[in-house]
Amino acid sequence: MTIRKGEIGKLIYINTTFNLSGNNDLQINFTSPDKKTKFTRSSPDVTAPDVDSPNIPGIGILPANTYMLYATQELDFEQVGNWCIQAVYIDATPKRYIGNEGLITIEDNC
Repeated sequence: MTIRKGEIGKLIYINTTFNLSGNNDLQINFTSPDKKTKFTRSSPDVTAPDVDSPNIPGIGILPANTYMLYATQELDFEQVGNWCIQAVYIDATPKRYIGNEGLITIEDNC
């Protein structure tokens, strides 16, 4: 996935191997290319929709309650390059599952 620096409201879909229907807390960890900037976004900014995703190019349709959804905010990505992202799921039992790492590319503007 590619996002331009400064884009607001760009949707990030993160496929997980978890059933997210019983979530208490959803988190997405972000790490900059130089590993100097790390931040976490969590519920309510991160959701696990109970409907199937739209058809995502190169991925397809993600089933309800199996993916996290996040809309980018103004100052999320100040550095261009490949950012590491990782989903974390916490429920009431308590369980804490950590997903596989993924990459999103942040590109500069003209």
